[in-house]
Amino acid sequence: MVDDADDLWRTLASLDEAGNVSGALDHLLGSELRNDSRGQRYIGWIHNARGDVVVAASWYLKAARQGNEAAIADCMECAIQMWREGLRDEALALAESPPLCHLETSQRFLMSRYFDLGNREKLVEWSLRLAAFGREGDVMHVAKLLVSQHDTIAALPHLEALAERGSPAAHQLLGELYRQGIGVAKDEQKANLHYAVGARHGYFVSQTRLLHYDRATKGVWYLPVFAVRLLALMARGAAVNSKHPQDPRLADLPPWNRPQSPIFGGQRP
Repeated sequence: MVDDADDLWRTLASLDEAGNVSGALDHLLGSELRNDSRGQRYIGWIHNARGDVVVAASWYLKAARQGNEAAIADCMECAIQMWREGLRDEALALAESPPLCHLETSQRFLMSRYFDLGNREKLVEWSLRLAAFGREGDVMHVAKLLVSQHDTIAALPHLEALAERGSPAAHQLLGELYRQGIGVAKDEQKANLHYAVGARHGYFVSQTRLLHYDRATKGVWYLPVFAVRLLALMARGAAVNSKHPQDPRLADLPPWNRPQSPIFGGQRP
């Protein structure tokens, strides 16, 4: 059997070296090499070179399911190519097929594509799967997505887990939820505890909220101090925005009209 397999591969190598692509394809399809992940990947390459990305992807997927990591990368390239060519259903179906659907790269692709399509149900589904990898930006994204869909109860565990890890962005958003009573009972004390963490890390919304709380509770004598500190805070924010408009400390500051990525919600650049 080994000798037979070696002969098959030698024949394929000869056809490949001679540039006989059609002969190589016939040889692959007519032999046991069609069941070998390397042979399947070769068949995929031939179809891709001929411009038939859908058929190419089907062969790459066969190889990927046998554990061929290079074929998995080929599948992702095909999914991207399909999307660019307008084959959206085919691209999504490929990315959602195992083993691709278990990979972070494929889940991020699906999340972005469903964002493009405006399919919020699928966007949440793949955002949740992506968040399971534990990256802070992805977890924050799904938490904000859930809050935007009025599902604060589902968002809270994600935010609380991030807050326990020390995420100032999560603390700031929790502060907003408790301050405004979004999906939770209003609790100014809890809000301020969360804002305090965000403020220590330089998050401008947190600092602004605490400053306004001081103005409301310290009486008229504090107004001049409040005005000076507010102007200084605005100046610092403007300076940071001018140099680093994507600085995370500017999160949730609508006056800057900053372009936002799908990871943190809003419009993308």
